[in-house]
Amino acid sequence: MIRLLGVLEFRSNNTAHRPVLDALELIARYARHSSLTYYPSGESIPRHAGLQGDWGDLAYTPDKRGRERVMRMIYEIATC
Repeated sequence: MIRLLGVLEFRSNNTAHRPVLDALELIARYARHSSLTYYPSGESIPRHAGLQGDWGDLAYTPDKRGRERVMRMIYEIATC
């Protein structure tokens, strides 16, 4: 799926879709960093409707220090 995102271009004039488009851009930026479990703590992670409920609970998890972290694999599955 990640390779497919590399060749597709997503666009929309509808601002309601902006969070999903931002999330796809984030996923594409980190596609080559396959060893990362979490997105870096300073990264802005777009929230979108696909991450509501159980998906959000799985993707956004606290680390050992209690900071909210975003698990890449779960985020990517819920976004794509």
